[in-house]
Amino acid sequence: MRKRLTIFLVGAAILLSVPPGAEAKWAQAGKLKGVSVLAFAAAGSTIFAGTDQGIYHSPDNGAHWTARSAGLPEGSVVMCLTVSGSNVYAGTGGRGVFRSEDNGANWKAVNSGLADLRIMCLLVDGENLFAATMGGGVFLSTDDGARWTAVSSGLPEATSINCLFKSGQRLFAGTDYRGFYFSTDDGANWTEIQSDIDAGNPVSCMAAKGNDLLAGTVNGIFRSTDGGVTWEIASLALESAMLGILPQTSVMCLAVGGPYVFAGTDGAGVYVSSNRDKSWVIINSDLKNGQVYALVVVGENLFAGTLGGGVWRLPLAKVKVKKQ
Repeated sequence: MRKRLTIFLVGAAILLSVPPGAEAKWAQAGKLKGVSVLAFAAAGSTIFAGTDQGIYHSPDNGAHWTARSAGLPEGSVVMCLTVSGSNVYAGTGGRGVFRSEDNGANWKAVNSGLADLRIMCLLVDGENLFAATMGGGVFLSTDDGARWTAVSSGLPEATSINCLFKSGQRLFAGTDYRGFYFSTDDGANWTEIQSDIDAGNPVSCMAAKGNDLLAGTVNGIFRSTDGGVTWEIASLALESAMLGILPQTSVMCLAVGGPYVFAGTDGAGVYVSSNRDKSWVIINSDLKNGQVYALVVVGENLFAGTLGGGVWRLPLAKVKVKKQ
């Protein structure tokens, strides 16, 4: 599931028209055509994009992009990015974690104690830096990535972790076909969550809006209103909007901006909800690639990273969701 299966098997995108109730105007952000964008990180108006061709940097809200991969192994696929203070971290496909201390101009490996695994997600929580891996569970660094320790007690052996998310005292881990877990002690111990998000429904991403937690899965979006104790499906309208073309909607990324929650999917473009996730409408009138693996809100704009289609930008002011 998630990026590891579809990054090299792009396939044909399913492009759907905009149904009544959604209006939007996307525009290509810079010239990254032919590049698959898998991750974003932002610091002010500066945006970093992790791609199948290394890392790109935009200092001007996505108008221009410059390659910034000095120090990364040639051919590095960048799966995830995060910013912590003056440091930028990049998780790569099979090359471990890299850190930049100069706004992405130069990178160096920070993999001591961390095997050269595929890094699926990086999460900063105070002084803690967590790395979710494919087949290796979760690792923790408390010294800016200089040293790593495995923190996977309670997780199934050789677990692939798709995403990490912190809410309150709970650290959540979404796995690839091995369930949904949480930890209250910085990953030292993990407990499986018993809910509709079962082991057959991989969790790709998480987000928070108000007091609600959202989880994007291969079977749509789930919502928790009690801090992640219980979960319920929150995207029946999203599935019905597929017009019967797909039996389910794989949600790869989530972003929150203003009153909206945005969901990027694997083949069905971007959806938006403005009414506490009870209904979703598609916003794809000008988005040329329906495979959206990264979303980020920077200032007044939503950015979408697509497979093979580069970066697209949508002003939040242009999003209009009418009552159904």
